Amino acid sequence: MGTLLFSAALMGVAHGECADLPGLVRQMEVEALGDHPEEVAQLRLAAEQALGCGPAISPDLLTRFWLADGVAAVRRGDEAGAGLSFSAALQVAPGEWPEIYGPELHRIYLASGEAWRKDGTIRVHPPANGLLVTLDGVEITLPATATEGLHVLQVGLSRDETLYAEVFQLLANETHFVLTGLDEPDGGRTSLGLRLVGLASPPMDMAIGAGAVGVELAGIRCLGEAPGHGPYAGYSLGAGLIPAREPEQAGVVRDARPLYWLNASGGYQGERSRLRYRLGWGVDAALIPPDWLDGQPEDSPPPGAHPSEDGWYLWATGPSLGFDWLLGEAWAAQLCLRPHASWLDLEGDGSPELLLWSSLGLGVMMVR
Repeated sequence: MGTLLFSAALMGVAHGECADLPGLVRQMEVEALGDHPEEVAQLRLAAEQALGCGPAISPDLLTRFWLADGVAAVRRGDEAGAGLSFSAALQVAPGEWPEIYGPELHRIYLASGEAWRKDGTIRVHPPANGLLVTLDGVEITLPATATEGLHVLQVGLSRDETLYAEVFQLLANETHFVLTGLDEPDGGRTSLGLRLVGLASPPMDMAIGAGAVGVELAGIRCLGEAPGHGPYAGYSLGAGLIPAREPEQAGVVRDARPLYWLNASGGYQGERSRLRYRLGWGVDAALIPPDWLDGQPEDSPPPGAHPSEDGWYLWATGPSLGFDWLLGEAWAAQLCLRPHASWLDLEGDGSPELLLWSSLGLGVMMVR
């Protein structure tokens, strides 16, 4: 996770006014070279509060903000803080350097950008659907990838009306969640959608042939504090057709027969960049109704005598694996794998045997 340095939500608006952000940055520039560079820290706090209302900051003004803060940090003896601020300025506007700060500070500024930096991921919760989101003064779509270091994220109705701002340090290979608290407090935790499913069970090849194909309605609910991390609960309800039926001879295909299933699962969900992953355990209940090709025989046949026409029901359990690739704040492509197993009396002789009951699903989910 990133390090939160400051957040501002409706602060100036709540008091009926919003501080003059350009004026505060000008004061920071003056004090950075003045007799009391420590006063820049207080001006920075006021400027960060002003980010939470009024217009979205421009890249030019943000660069001046970081440069003034870096210069003041050097003069206070805070080398680490200066490096972070100068690096942030370099990310926004590389090479932008006012001559008034002098060559010595310029060398420190350039050195802060020499280290090779990795990327991290930024997500907003609840999803900022219908709102303008800017990162370092530039409009973005979420989730976003950015270079590690200091960043300014603002959420607003437009560039002229900001509702929330956050200054934070993004860490390499990590996801930083910006929790705005604006609306939809439940957003981003629930996924609903449809999956195309292929199902196979080699031990039941005489009953279902090569397998079954169908569609399932699926839902997933993340129960953790952050939308993409923590325990989850999932379900799916599906229906399909068994296209291959082999009552007498291998390879003979006649009328398809239906298959229905219900799945429930639970486990852990995590997130890395645009990828969400789930590892859990699930339970299946499956039903294949009896479907006689030439009418039901007058004499009840023994169980297992006509496996391609008999009715079957079973319970299966096993691991459940899921992967979502986030296409934005509202949609995700999803892959689901359930390698489950069951005990079933295939021969009708009272001796159940272990069988594989596996499924693979691919679909599109709506994230809410």
